[in-house]
Amino acid sequence: MAMTRYVVKFFKEVLGENGHEAEICQGQLDIDALNPLDAVERGKRKFCDDKRLAHWSLHADRVSVAETEYPS
Repeated sequence: MAMTRYVVKFFKEVLGENGHEAEICQGQLDIDALNPLDAVERGKRKFCDDKRLAHWSLHADRVSVAETEYPS
């Protein structure tokens, strides 16, 4: 089965100096996977490995995934 390349991004809501919340990208990974759900799961594992985390949510509040224009 062919893999597709996805961009998986991890975002964190933070409070800025002006008192307003902002969403900051904590990391971005290119992941080859069978589908978007598989890409998110693979991305979470790699994010944890790269950052030496027990769980991805220690550094991010949400994950986004998008298919890239470039094949794997």
